[in-house]
Amino acid sequence: MNIKDLLMCMEQFRNLNPNMPIQQAQTFLYICQHENKPDGLTIKDISDALGFSHASASRNVAAFTDWSRHRRSGHDLVVALEDPMDRSRKLVSLNAQGVRMKKLLEAQ
Repeated sequence: MNIKDLLMCMEQFRNLNPNMPIQQAQTFLYICQHENKPDGLTIKDISDALGFSHASASRNVAAFTDWSRHRRSGHDLVVALEDPMDRSRKLVSLNAQGVRMKKLLEAQ
């Protein structure tokens, strides 16, 4: 990917939120890259891979769900559901809108 393509991708994130922290963009890109992980992608996976605290990773994921912090609407690109086998884990995946955003970014 060249710099121009990277700037175009960043513009897609700015369209969602002009003040989006880079950690949130990194979180979404990581989910896009690893959502088909055989045993599911967890918030712990994201925090470990990106070097964020678990709390930061959780907040970043929440920003892309339908409800973000403080009862504000999120970007509605991701779902985070309890793992039925271990309720302390949340499994993270793209929803239909998230898949569309991923394709838009890949087309850049």
